[in-house]
Amino acid sequence: MIIFLIGMSRAGKTETGKILAKKLKASFIDTDAFMEEFYGKTVRELYKTHGEKKFRVKELECFNKIIEKFPSFTNEKNTVVSTGGGYAENEALIKKLKKFSPIILIDTDPAEIFYRIKTTAQKEGFYPAFLGENIKDEKDAELRFFSIYERRIKIYKSLASFSINPQSLSPEKAADAIISSL
Repeated sequence: MIIFLIGMSRAGKTETGKILAKKLKASFIDTDAFMEEFYGKTVRELYKTHGEKKFRVKELECFNKIIEKFPSFTNEKNTVVSTGGGYAENEALIKKLKKFSPIILIDTDPAEIFYRIKTTAQKEGFYPAFLGENIKDEKDAELRFFSIYERRIKIYKSLASFSINPQSLSPEKAADAIISSL
């Protein structure tokens, strides 16, 4: 069985996915980490260097490589795949994802996600590339985030077999809730 985790960047897909994979004795793939290893650049560098359109093509290329590379995609064993937050912006990826089930939405409260984004930005000195260039201040970043969130959440919900809101759940409890729902 292949389990895809979808949701916004900073929703907790990777952390929950690693624990879920361990509990299921499954392999784990983080598509962003795979992409970074494959291209030798961070997702941020790829996005900024190539722009969104070419980035989405590279994202699809990596998804195809994952499908080709891992025998689990032929149902030989279980795999948990944590997808990039921007998959909702990639129509070709959406079409491919629709062929798989289950797809689980990690539906973290958007205010919590933005708090995580803001906290990381304060440490690193920049906001994630998907928020765009020339962010004036925190309020500008917040407005951009919520606009993107509103667009993406509709797509995530249309793709999801089911969703889990990890509010007040540890990643271990969120993984247990997913297992109970499978």
